Amino acid sequence: MIVVVPEKWPVGILTDRDIVIRAVASERDLADTTVGDIMSAPVRTIAATAAIEEALGVMRRLAVRRLVVTRDDGVLAGLLSLDDVIERLADDAGVIASLLRKEVPAIHG
Repeated sequence: MIVVVPEKWPVGILTDRDIVIRAVASERDLADTTVGDIMSAPVRTIAATAAIEEALGVMRRLAVRRLVVTRDDGVLAGLLSLDDVIERLADDAGVIASLLRKEVPAIHG
């Protein structure tokens, strides 16, 4: 996935799905096709300072799996995907499970 930033501010996202559906499957002449022709736009953004809960709410409301993360001035700071959040939550759950396994013998012992 590529965030399209022609100047300072993100204007779209180009995914493998965009390429397949909007270029290959529609039999476009790839030599004459630009990124701007097939990217997904407008870009969906969220502030880098936003809470994860807010980001998930935006993803749900907009029915998207990715958000472009921006600084206060609108410049690209990164990309957040639903998969990133799920992976982090799984890691956190693993840490919690490990702590609980360590505590159980102490409680019963």
